[in-house]
Amino acid sequence: KGEMVREGTDGTVISYGRLLPLCAQAADELSRDHGHTFDVIDLRTLCPYDWDMVSRSVQKTGRVLIVNEDTEITNYAEHLLRRIVDDHFYDLAVRPRTLMGK
Repeated sequence: KGEMVREGTDGTVISYGRLLPLCAQAADELSRDHGHTFDVIDLRTLCPYDWDMVSRSVQKTGRVLIVNEDTEITNYAEHLLRRIVDDHFYDLAVRPRTLMGK
C-alpha cells in the first residue's frame, strides 16, 4: 500500500524514493507561503502500486504531477500518466505532468 504523506485539495503529487522528501517539503512551502495544499503520495512499491489511492486522489484534486528520477526513455511515470489519463480523463482539470531526471 502507498502512503499519503500530505493531504490537500489543489493537486496530487506522486513520487517515491529519494525525491519524496523534496516533494513533501515543496508541498509544505506552497501551503505555508501561498495557501495551496497538495496530496503527496509515496507509492512505496512500483509493482504492485496502490492504484486505489492514486485514483481517489486524482478524482479529488483534478491535477497531477508525477516526480521521479527516471530518464525520458525509461520512465515509470509514463505508465502512471497513461493510466491516469485512461481512467480519469474527465476528472482532470489540467493535463497531468511528469517531472523527471535529465
